[in-house]
Amino acid sequence: MSDLITNTPPFIVGAPIGIRAANFLFDSLILNVITTSLNAILHFESDPQAMLDAMQTQNLDLLLQLLPKQFLISILLQFAYYFPLEYFGKSTFGKLVTKTVVIRKDGKDCKVLDIFIRTLCRNIPFNALSFIYALITNKTLGWHDIVSKTMVVSKENYNKIVIEKD
Repeated sequence: MSDLITNTPPFIVGAPIGIRAANFLFDSLILNVITTSLNAILHFESDPQAMLDAMQTQNLDLLLQLLPKQFLISILLQFAYYFPLEYFGKSTFGKLVTKTVVIRKDGKDCKVLDIFIRTLCRNIPFNALSFIYALITNKTLGWHDIVSKTMVVSKENYNKIVIEKD
């Protein structure tokens, strides 16, 4: 982790942890609404009576059978949400609201592989908890930032980076 921080040019300043939390909450809300809606549609289309019975009787066995399908749908939707938005627009909807963008740690724009790795790393178990460590150590990097060698910066800082590189 120190490699990411020490090899970052001094004119690149990561977005504060509060902004990162806002990004996470906003994007999570959007993804949860989409995922819940899609899961409900897919389950009701496949066997509506079984789904109603499982919910009414709180049939844990049937609900546990549905979890792998829900988990797969969640991962696919997460990838479909983050990858194109961060690659093509440098921002998710949460980052648009907070006026932040994703860049490589060297200040350059992310490449396909950078965003692919970043998106895959969001599925590291307890990735969200990596921000508790970030809060304690006064850093603003989550595991998906560290592994992919990317970071989130304000658009204002991004504009300064672009000028500095020229």
